[in-house]
Amino acid sequence: MLLVGLATAIHSTNVQIAAGMAERARGFLIVPVITILFFAAVMAVAIANRRRPEVHKRLIVLASVAILMAAVARLLRLALTKAGPLTGPPPIEFSALPSLATDLLIVAAIIHDWRTRGRPHPVYLVGGGL
Repeated sequence: MLLVGLATAIHSTNVQIAAGMAERARGFLIVPVITILFFAAVMAVAIANRRRPEVHKRLIVLASVAILMAAVARLLRLALTKAGPLTGPPPIEFSALPSLATDLLIVAAIIHDWRTRGRPHPVYLVGGGL
């Protein structure tokens, strides 16, 4: 995921630069790069903690939510724009809405922990903050 994801993000940016959308393409490149690096880092920590199921499963949830943001962004972009093909990267500000939407999944996990354990797990607090 790390290598292919980064290569795809860079290739997509190069294609958009060649299509004349250099400024928006370069600006938006930070979104997939940070998302992929966060996913990889959380997965690495999850693998390192596989013998601690309470930590491991919450780290897997965080990694899944992080990578889910791209799909949510595509769905929101389709829903919020007029019909037709999507061309070029969205404005960088657009990434805030899908990020907040997926963060609600972390909030739901925190609420679940709060109701079942009496307090949220530190993994959600630290990882959700990141």
